[in-house]
Amino acid sequence: MRVATPKKFGVALLSAMFTLSLLGTVHADQRPYFKTFGADVLTGGWYTQSGICDTATSSNYQDPLIAGGTDYNGGIQAYAKTSGTNAAGGSSSQFAAIALGLIEGVSANSYGFYSDGATAGANVSALSFADSPTWGGKFQGSVRQSHCIPDYYGKKPTTTVAAGTLNNSTVTNAYSATGVGAPFAVTGTGGGSDVTIAAGKVITIYVDGNAYIDRNIVYQLDKADDVPKFALVAKGSIYIDPAVTRLDGVYVAQVDPADATPMTSDDGNIWDCHPNNTNPVLYTYPTVNCRSKLTVKNGAFIAKQINLLRVGGPGAASDVASANTGEDTLSTAYGSANIAEVFNYSPAMVIDGPFFNSTGNAATNSLKTDSIISLPPIF
Repeated sequence: MRVATPKKFGVALLSAMFTLSLLGTVHADQRPYFKTFGADVLTGGWYTQSGICDTATSSNYQDPLIAGGTDYNGGIQAYAKTSGTNAAGGSSSQFAAIALGLIEGVSANSYGFYSDGATAGANVSALSFADSPTWGGKFQGSVRQSHCIPDYYGKKPTTTVAAGTLNNSTVTNAYSATGVGAPFAVTGTGGGSDVTIAAGKVITIYVDGNAYIDRNIVYQLDKADDVPKFALVAKGSIYIDPAVTRLDGVYVAQVDPADATPMTSDDGNIWDCHPNNTNPVLYTYPTVNCRSKLTVKNGAFIAKQINLLRVGGPGAASDVASANTGEDTLSTAYGSANIAEVFNYSPAMVIDGPFFNSTGNAATNSLKTDSIISLPPIF
């Protein structure tokens, strides 16, 4: 029974810089799982601060070499199962899984996260780096490698529009907001309806503090030359309401440089099911409220730690015992009621220009992407 250990990534893409974990399983026989598509999953490292990626052992850099650290620092903890040494369903990446810490894998307990999910039934560590026991990970070996995510909050433009809520009918450019007093809330325009990011809109919200999302955020996808872009960058943590079932866009939770204890405080975390916007979640909370699937259909999470607390739909709890490799394709993963979370880093993330630009309109973005070629890793 893994009550105190989340499904979690730590700095990854789905990017948990540090650890990605499955938190708060509520029954000994209930083991929720998640799927990722369209990009590699990366864990371990830290944030670039003042232009520096500090890998000193005295820093907050997350890997097994950290002072007092374990193999779980900068790793992936999740549930999956095997048939011999081959994948048999559960938490997985469609492509590679790269971790400075351990990619956990204990077949007897259904602990694991397998790679190369595009090849159903492949060896559990087929595209896991560096294939250290048990299922992979610990990519850097005994010598620390520089692996930090960018200072996204540092990309905040000097001239922005003050905002209290996201109103997609008027937003045309970057917003900035403050979390002083109460966290910034991403809400709709009333009635509990979804927030729709209109075709061609390029919207970035920079939050100086925590952010709370209480409804779906979806793209209005039209054609390739007006793909919308939405990014939420919080210098704090991001809390997602249990009622949210779909998110499009990039969600970045960045540690506040002024935080004196960033590794132990709730700072720079993403909680994918949370009852409020500040208080620590109780481990018993998912039993009652986190029984809906979350689909990040065109997007990614980037955080110090990503806590995945969903435990399945109202009809039946997500359980790796019922998982199978047929869910390793995107279409079947979308349709599965057994998966707790699905992440898809879709082509909409990269075509028609970058997220962080000053035009506020994809149609006038001068940095267009004409073509993308994907090649195997070079060693």
